[in-house]
Amino acid sequence: MSSAAAIVIVTPQYNWGYPAPLKNALDHLYQKWTGKPLVIVTYGGHGGNKCAAQLRQVAAGLHMRPVATMPGIKRTK
Repeated sequence: MSSAAAIVIVTPQYNWGYPAPLKNALDHLYQKWTGKPLVIVTYGGHGGNKCAAQLRQVAAGLHMRPVATMPGIKRTK
């Protein structure tokens, strides 16, 4: 992780937020990600916009550099 130029997180929206294993990874690896650009890609029945907004706040608090573009992939039937 520390040698990566940027980080891309792809995650489902889970109960309007992000899954617990992702929270755990962020909490334990944040020192390796500090200062790196971050792209957040979410997906789910509603596209994942609430999940992306939460992750953006967390990433800023962890001193990552989230980019403005946050694609949300909406599940279709």
